Amino acid sequence: MRLDHSRGIRRGAALSQSPAGVAALWIAVLAGWLWLALASAHLYTVAPHPVISERQQPPSDPSASGNAST
Repeated sequence: MRLDHSRGIRRGAALSQSPAGVAALWIAVLAGWLWLALASAHLYTVAPHPVISERQQPPSDPSASGNAST
């Protein structure tokens, strides 16, 4: 199986010949940037702080200590 990478380049070049094609390419670029920004923001909220002394301890579960008032 032979991969023809120039086919994709030619398709992109063909899209750039019309205003609608240029708009489609820009929409694809902006969608990629949006996805990257959202993924980065999500990972920022779930990843621990890189400096160990700055990490916050998770809240303790009161039911785990056996002193749960019901």
